[in-house]
Amino acid sequence: MKIYRLLCCALGIVFVGCQDGGSPGEIHFSSDKSTVAYTFVKRIDLPLPPEMPTLYSTVYLKWCLMDQLDSCQSLKIDSYGKSYGSFVQGQFRLIFSPDSRRIAVNSPRHLEIVELGTRIRHRLTLAGESVFSMGWLGNKEIVYTVHLESMEKNGSYYRTRKIFRHRIDDSPEKRLLLYEQNDYKGLCHEFVSPTGEYVLFMSKGYNEGIFSLLDVQTGQVTALTEKKAKLEGVSWKPDGNGVFCLSSNEALLLYPKENRIIDLSSNYNSTFRCLLEYAPKIDPLWTPDGRFIVMNSSKTGGCLVRPDPWEVIPAGKNLVTYLEEEKRQVYFDQPNQYPWIFVQPFPGWVRVWIRLRTNEKPYLPGQTVVLSSQNYLVDYKGKRFFPMKPSDSPGGAWTMTPDGKNMVYFERSIFLKINPIYLSEHVQ
Repeated sequence: MKIYRLLCCALGIVFVGCQDGGSPGEIHFSSDKSTVAYTFVKRIDLPLPPEMPTLYSTVYLKWCLMDQLDSCQSLKIDSYGKSYGSFVQGQFRLIFSPDSRRIAVNSPRHLEIVELGTRIRHRLTLAGESVFSMGWLGNKEIVYTVHLESMEKNGSYYRTRKIFRHRIDDSPEKRLLLYEQNDYKGLCHEFVSPTGEYVLFMSKGYNEGIFSLLDVQTGQVTALTEKKAKLEGVSWKPDGNGVFCLSSNEALLLYPKENRIIDLSSNYNSTFRCLLEYAPKIDPLWTPDGRFIVMNSSKTGGCLVRPDPWEVIPAGKNLVTYLEEEKRQVYFDQPNQYPWIFVQPFPGWVRVWIRLRTNEKPYLPGQTVVLSSQNYLVDYKGKRFFPMKPSDSPGGAWTMTPDGKNMVYFERSIFLKINPIYLSEHVQ
């Protein structure tokens, strides 16, 4: 029987002994707050612990109305073999159109638009094109950046970078080319604004360059900096009116429509650069109210940063301080670490996932401490803390709804659930 199961798995046949239940991706809400969407991966794994190698993965787009979470529609997006299938989940990105009727799905192989009402699909890219950033320009157009990789005769690789404006009803041959760089050998450094009006990118270098801004309407490219530097992060305001640009040389706040730049280098250097060996992870979008940039680092913890005037709120570190005052023992893999924060669709709150030591006796071989997981909501001032259940999800599979009245999460990593949120007063 064991040999038969292995043969079934090797042939890609679904069998109870080697079919994983799958895993969901990050939860997304439509612009009108009526629909929720996510990706779901079904895998076929070999039952060979501890690695449990993946032989085959199939990725589905799932969506449903907020009041009908048990009736999600499902659409197969793509399938992947063993060389890629085990980690394909994190390579998908979803963006609802402003009118909430469509979803742009960016996968490792292609970019396509799904009409939610009719399930009609529009393939926008050609074979070999990898999309690294995208943004809706109204409800019928989308702006995106692609890289094409080619091999020279000497065996070395080079890339062609292209930025397109594309009406979703048009074929790839009819899309409008806004910018092209044929000798591009750098990393993937393009960031389309949430409104699709601008594209910020690094140019002129392998892993260093200068910040440049493309105006989608005019096609004009403007260099924002002079000295080459290494990109460390870019974060757009949700309304597309401002963008924070961080490099190894400087920290800038750009307002494209006002043609105005504020130099925040001194503030950033005294707060982060002097403490960190590496730059913090910067979320691609500010908080939904457009007030704070989100920066995460294990050494500083998750921080909310108001750029102008400069203010840093160490929300993750404040939660640890609060719990220690409450005689709770927070656990980290290494000393002097603090938790990251996850932005919520409802303004005013971030989520923090932590692990706490318990008084239970270890029961597994090699186990020295028994831990419990806990989700907390922390306000933007870093002073109010609310424990939330369930607490088994550290990533994007747990979120508040945009109206702040409920939480949506995955139960046992399969079933989408919704529960009301009751916030009591816990003030430090």
